[in-house]
Amino acid sequence: MNLYIMTKGRMGNQETLKHIPDKWLGRTYIVCPYGEHHPHQTIVEPCTMDHSDKLQWLMECIAKQPDGKGVVLDDDLWWDKRVGDKLEVIKDKNELAPMWDSVEKHLDEVPYVGIQPRMMGHKQPLPYRDIGKIITVYAANINLFPDKKVPKIDYDPIMADVHLNLHILAHGLRNRIVTEFVVNWKASQSPGGCDYRTLEMQRDAANRIADMYDGYAKAVTKVPKFSKWLGDSRTDLRIQWKKLYKEAPYGRA
Repeated sequence: MNLYIMTKGRMGNQETLKHIPDKWLGRTYIVCPYGEHHPHQTIVEPCTMDHSDKLQWLMECIAKQPDGKGVVLDDDLWWDKRVGDKLEVIKDKNELAPMWDSVEKHLDEVPYVGIQPRMMGHKQPLPYRDIGKIITVYAANINLFPDKKVPKIDYDPIMADVHLNLHILAHGLRNRIVTEFVVNWKASQSPGGCDYRTLEMQRDAANRIADMYDGYAKAVTKVPKFSKWLGDSRTDLRIQWKKLYKEAPYGRA
């Protein structure tokens, strides 16, 4: 299982790479546009890509690996660990080796695995929970996907990760979120990330998902108290992950 860090315009600030443990460093690749370079081993994108294009392409690359396993990560991540009902800062990156070992093992059982976000992370059941939203860390075993194929997820420049998660659950397949660690990330719209996102793009992507998964996903207007990265309001999604899994409208794979 390899790790693929998607990056653009932030070669001098590779936060995720700083936290990859030594055990996994040799299996970690920086994935960047043509013209950018990093001293760590890199893979250059075959053409100009947005976030969704890149996730689609990398999942198709993972499908060609003998074990069908791989992890796609954003480039601005760091992690804390669970100690009972508290979160503790990880001071040594090698403390994260068991997290990646665990992800690889879980992929023997389920097709799609993520890491619990920091928000409410101290209240989640240990060592993992099934069925939910996956964000920033996308671990897949394509051999367990429906028909062992990567679905089309690059409908819009954003939200390909949502399409992938919904596709799996709609076939009655579980996803899994590791809760022994929590993931943190920088603010959305940070330079080099999905900073091309607009209100219109957000609206169109959310509406498409709501149309495709009617009865399970609903486009709503969100007025956030914090995280106002697209202004005072934006279109977002309210998704019934567990209902989608339970009813499996695409038929159980």
